[in-house]
Amino acid sequence: MIAKTIAKSISILFHPILYPIYGFLLLFFFDSDFFVVPNEQTKLYLLSMVVLNTLLFPLILLYYFKKRGFVRSIQLKTKEERIFPLLVMLLFYALSWYTVNGFQEFLVYAKILGLATIVATAAFIANFFLKISLHSIGAAAFAAALLALGYLYKTQTTTAFVVAALLSILIAYARIVLKAHRPSEVYIGFLLGFLLGFFTIVLI
Repeated sequence: MIAKTIAKSISILFHPILYPIYGFLLLFFFDSDFFVVPNEQTKLYLLSMVVLNTLLFPLILLYYFKKRGFVRSIQLKTKEERIFPLLVMLLFYALSWYTVNGFQEFLVYAKILGLATIVATAAFIANFFLKISLHSIGAAAFAAALLALGYLYKTQTTTAFVVAALLSILIAYARIVLKAHRPSEVYIGFLLGFLLGFFTIVLI
């Protein structure tokens, strides 16, 4: 009982919808010229944009889908229930990516949103074949993105990567404890997320 309570808390705290926000907040604190935002007002603008587009608006639409009967639970327990929410997330992520990508000085922030868009796209496609773990794909992509940022910009992200990698393993284990997925769905999500996280950041 205690294990399931802890696992549920971990799943809420590290819900995949939160990773773009966590990514921006973490980049704000890295000591690197590549991640510098000119002033606090710009930081607030970037953070407000990502909170609205990747969290608030998708949650409002998820509530609408539930009221209309498109989904039975906000936990999206079946593949069928995930289709509309994943599509909405994908579109809002893509809109955010397009918006930030127009500013050369925010290239690294655009990479984070580009990664979120590509991961959401991969999850949307994979969902037609299996109930892939969104928590695992998100957590692994986040950890791998930190590794890739350190490699690409010669920035010290090792500590953050190790912490994120350990957390991603803990999150994957929590999903198995909750029996939210078959182990294979968690493992596939983890592997896919890690590969997408690293190569998307390096290549886009």
